[in-house]
Amino acid sequence: MSEEMAEKGPLTSEKKIPNLLTVKQFCSQHSWPSESAMRSYIYRAEELGLSPAINRFRRRVLINVELFFEIIRGNNKYD
Repeated sequence: MSEEMAEKGPLTSEKKIPNLLTVKQFCSQHSWPSESAMRSYIYRAEELGLSPAINRFRRRVLINVELFFEIIRGNNKYD
């Protein structure tokens, strides 16, 4: 083990690992939005300000659940 890693400790103690879900997983765990709406939001992520919550790895699209809902709450004009 390198000295740098020994000083920093395990990766999980440095940063919280985000909860990343595929579109199907996200939609099966949450009643809103529907799968088709979520795919539309992903397509327009830049325009809607959702791009920080959308992660792409090769062909897989993963949604950072906490960040997605933080962005939605931040865009709510009625809070």
